[in-house]
Amino acid sequence: MKQRPSYLLFHTSKYTLLTMLLLLPLLLSTGCSKVGESVFSSAPLLVDYVDVHQGTWDAEHSEEIFPIVQLPHSLLRIIPFKESLRSARIKGLPLYTPDIDGRPLFYLIPESAHPSQDPSGRLSFDFQEITPYSYHLYLDELQVNVDFSLTSMSGLYDLSSRDYNGRDTRQLSLYIDRRDSTTWEQVGDDAIAAEVAYGGTTPTRIYLYLQLNTNIAQMTSSISPSDTTYEHLTLQLQKPNKRIVAKYAISLISCEQAKRNLTTQIQSFEYSPLVKSARNEWQKILRRVEVSGGTEVNMRKFYTALYRSHLWPVSISEDGQYYSPIDDSVHSDEGITQYSQDDLRYTYETNYPLLMLHAPDMMEEIIVSYLRAIRDSGGQLLETLDLGSVVYTEESPLLFLLTDALAKGLLDQDIKQAFEVLRIAIDAEPERRTGYKLWCLSQLANSIGYTALAREYAELSDTYRPSPGRLSAQQVASILEHPSDATPILLPEGQVNIDSLFSSSLHSLNVDPDLFAFLFTYNLMGRPHDAQKFVRHTIDYFFGVGSFGYPGPDDYGSLSASLVFAMMGLYPVAPGINGYSIVAPSFNEININMGGGRHLTIKAQGASQVNKYISDLTIGGRPRTVYWVKHSQIASGGTISMFLSDAEN
Repeated sequence: MKQRPSYLLFHTSKYTLLTMLLLLPLLLSTGCSKVGESVFSSAPLLVDYVDVHQGTWDAEHSEEIFPIVQLPHSLLRIIPFKESLRSARIKGLPLYTPDIDGRPLFYLIPESAHPSQDPSGRLSFDFQEITPYSYHLYLDELQVNVDFSLTSMSGLYDLSSRDYNGRDTRQLSLYIDRRDSTTWEQVGDDAIAAEVAYGGTTPTRIYLYLQLNTNIAQMTSSISPSDTTYEHLTLQLQKPNKRIVAKYAISLISCEQAKRNLTTQIQSFEYSPLVKSARNEWQKILRRVEVSGGTEVNMRKFYTALYRSHLWPVSISEDGQYYSPIDDSVHSDEGITQYSQDDLRYTYETNYPLLMLHAPDMMEEIIVSYLRAIRDSGGQLLETLDLGSVVYTEESPLLFLLTDALAKGLLDQDIKQAFEVLRIAIDAEPERRTGYKLWCLSQLANSIGYTALAREYAELSDTYRPSPGRLSAQQVASILEHPSDATPILLPEGQVNIDSLFSSSLHSLNVDPDLFAFLFTYNLMGRPHDAQKFVRHTIDYFFGVGSFGYPGPDDYGSLSASLVFAMMGLYPVAPGINGYSIVAPSFNEININMGGGRHLTIKAQGASQVNKYISDLTIGGRPRTVYWVKHSQIASGGTISMFLSDAEN
């Protein structure tokens, strides 16, 4: 995955708004169908607004991104195993898909008296329905109805044959990735255990335990004729049955732990209780940010973005332990969940500030995960926190993440080791220094009592010019600390002019989180009307519904998190800065559950597509004439109220 720049870049997309509008009726009809009508008879919940197909076409790279079925921040995920997003055939039923490229480590195929006519072994299907928590389709050539749902580390496939006569021999095929030293065995009468090496430079062992609702009479193995990278296990089932159920779990520790995960998380072979529980898990996390008074389209945009922002990172704690690929060892998590599969180059600017606002307890656990990574590596910085690939780096956005957590009162851990590693890395390469990095080092040094070093870094940071398109950290901090004394700050001539950019590149701009950060900065430059106008313009014209709904790559949910902030009208100015810039939200009311009984309510009277200008603003009942707020002013909850109009003030 390519590294995205730290500052504003603009790209040209070949897909226009006209294309999006022409496809809108089709996308609305296919991406928002109700699932499980026989299971859910109540009114739609927040999770029902999520469209897993939204933004599955990456226009910048001209590639498809498959929809993901996964619980919030959970290790187990599946992605439809297809050659393309629009293909009418699948290669099999995935059990675990570690990467978004759609290739599973394990997958199933039910056998039937009506085999597929496709020579490659692909299966024709119909009536596909995908939600954040379920996967349904009908394998029409095999005449098998498929229902799938999952927990954090376990899943269940319910396979019902439409034409089974009760006499034919039934069998199930299990395909296992053959990347390196794959092993498997039958354990007991009805279960299979397997392990696979996943990853590149430092492979991680992935363990599978799969149990059926009927005994296995015989098992044979061969190389898959359609894809030689998979081992093919044919399972002859002992008792004929119209309904085959396969439940399974994965583990990073052992096959025995995978079995314990299954026993703990899925007790029966019944599908309905599992899918209801999975649905409730998503509803629970989405309810932490409840909005009302918006259009159907905006509700879909908002909750789809919130869903996508909660896919990464993933919890890898299992019964109080976690496997670390860094030192190839199993550690106690000491009661604090360990997270993995994250790339800070994308997530530090938007994903984590969002968690700091509405899930601070989880954010503290993620910070501990990064501090443990430094410990497990013997004092080195990781390029990514991931499975199967341990790559070290000399420069990490961990510096900005820690500074941001410090500014928001979420850094209670011992960071001395991390500070020394970051400081040495920056001091070793003076050509990579920036004023922002040095300013962050000064903040961290001061927090751990290194006052002289903090003063040295602060003074040195003043000698650096701000990066293009950005205010310096010192300028922003000064504005937020002394709003009554603040005067408008103008960016130097020759930097990005968003006015001419929008007028000349309308509907061909590649949007990323840096664009939103730049637009919200207009508030700090004495141009709040431009912030309000251009943020709403970006939300309305560059974000849509369906597969073309995102105007840029959503790296680890970073663009989704920026859209959530933008639609709430509350945006983190920069990591490490104790404040948010304010514009008109897309909804009349937003309630953010900050945990511990704290709630932040944002009320926008008159919010609509045309009413996007703030005519009156109060925070905590006090009138405000500036459109930004410090995190410390809302950390305990409270209310931000505003009146909106269709005219600039």
